[in-house]
Amino acid sequence: MSKIKVTNPASLVATFKAMPDEALVDLHTLRALLSRSKTTIYRDIREGRLPHPIKFGFANRWTAGQIRAALNKCAG
Repeated sequence: MSKIKVTNPASLVATFKAMPDEALVDLHTLRALLSRSKTTIYRDIREGRLPHPIKFGFANRWTAGQIRAALNKCAG
């Protein structure tokens, strides 16, 4: 999986919106999308605001659909 280079936050949001629900999002992308630190993201997971990641060895990934659902839940 290639990392998304964040030069324009609006383009990152547009790219994320265009992803299918099954697309895998890494921590780097999630941090950029949410403008949060790694520590805060894992705190949000522990407190139930974000879903637990899917583990691939040492790598953590989330599906775009999981993240969208969590964001909608927090917004709604």
